[in-house]
Amino acid sequence: MAQPGQIYRKAHLTGQLRQGEIVSNLVQIKVAVDTIGSGETAIFQIIHPFAIVVSQDCDLEWDWNARRSGEDEYAAKAMSSLLFCEMVLAVDARQTPGMNSRAWDLIKTNRDIRYQFLQKSEPEYDLQGDGLPELIIDFKRYFAIPIEEVYARIRNGEIQRRCCFNSPYLQDIATRFYYYQYRVALPEPHFSEPAA
Repeated sequence: MAQPGQIYRKAHLTGQLRQGEIVSNLVQIKVAVDTIGSGETAIFQIIHPFAIVVSQDCDLEWDWNARRSGEDEYAAKAMSSLLFCEMVLAVDARQTPGMNSRAWDLIKTNRDIRYQFLQKSEPEYDLQGDGLPELIIDFKRYFAIPIEEVYARIRNGEIQRRCCFNSPYLQDIATRFYYYQYRVALPEPHFSEPAA
């Protein structure tokens, strides 16, 4: 088992969000689909206990610097939304209906391309000082939130910044996320002739 200090570090209290940064209490606003076209479209909130930033670090930095400097070419460097992946408690994922020991073994050893298992983080590596439990990132359940909204919710304390990943753990998560997005579903698997 890797030492938590090799994997995690505290997130910064201020400044730009980072690729691979874990946040808690992330608010996502959604439209109630059944009210579209009714004349009174309703919205509701989803609170994500944990989520991870998967937007590219260079884009996050360019956006942050452009916003602060008021550069003329701000529009070219601005991001409209931040990309996140949902995270669930590993203990809850283990209890998912239909989860058997073989499927769970693939997930907890990061051999299922859809999921990333994360070991717990000790309190000294969590900006909130609580530590993090074992978590699962679901690469299929990603979503975007307007960037101005995210930073406003951080400023007013609704969203808590928690921790970031050290190298090479950050690169591993980023690579696995984008690999999952690039997968190609073949119409039929390759066929092997029976042995003579």
